[in-house]
Amino acid sequence: MKARVTGKIKNSKYYLGKSLLAKEVFMTWARNHPDFLKLYKQYFMSKFDRRLAPSVARMDSGRGYSLNNMEWVTASQCSMMANGLMKMNGKKRKAIYDLLGVNK
Repeated sequence: MKARVTGKIKNSKYYLGKSLLAKEVFMTWARNHPDFLKLYKQYFMSKFDRRLAPSVARMDSGRGYSLNNMEWVTASQCSMMANGLMKMNGKKRKAIYDLLGVNK
């Protein structure tokens, strides 16, 4: 997350300058979040299938990494969401955002 918001990775234009939680706050949130614990258990039971690794997704891509804008999904789900939304035209993307309740 830090590399994304500081512009140290490819395609950082989607993240550059967005807010970022302090590492300690993020770690506490992650360790105590029931969705993370459930996903990590599935990941562990799969013998660490990378597609099932817990991943943080921002609910509103226009906002940064804040507690009220993050959710836990699998790495596979996160990748599918990102690729799918980037390929959609404006009307379809808006319909998805409206369905999800995201103000984009």
